Order: sequence, then C-alpha cells, then structure tokens
Amino acid sequence: GLAVAAIGSNEPATTYGDWQRGPAWSTSKVPLAIAAYRQQHQVTSTMKAAITESDNEAAEELWQQLGDPGTA
Repeated sequence: GLAVAAIGSNEPATTYGDWQRGPAWSTSKVPLAIAAYRQQHQVTSTMKAAITESDNEAAEELWQQLGDPGTA
C-alpha cells in the first residue's frame, strides 16, 4: 500500500493498495538512519543493520531513539 499527502496539508492522505496501518520500514530505513546519525553524530551497529541487513527491528529501534512520533 501507499499513502500520499502534502507536508503541512490538512487534506487527508490519498491511499492506494491494501496496506492500512503499520510502519513502512522498507521505504524509511535510510531517512531513519540519517536522522539517528544527526542526533548521535556516530554510525551505530543498529544503523548499519537497518541499512545493510534490511533489519526491521533495527529500524524500529532507530525510530524509538528519535523520541515521540511528533518529534521523530
């Protein structure tokens, strides 16, 4: 599934496909690793696992490290 919305828009997202809820780690691992790196100023084994092993648990851990969802 895919959801598309303009940043800052009050309009609901346009959705395509069957996926309704849950993280889309496959499309967000690189941005998550970059955000975590900017916060920590070092490359960690969790960042490496998220990217090189496509590790969803590592991506979840990175997400949690970034703070609450609004901050992340």
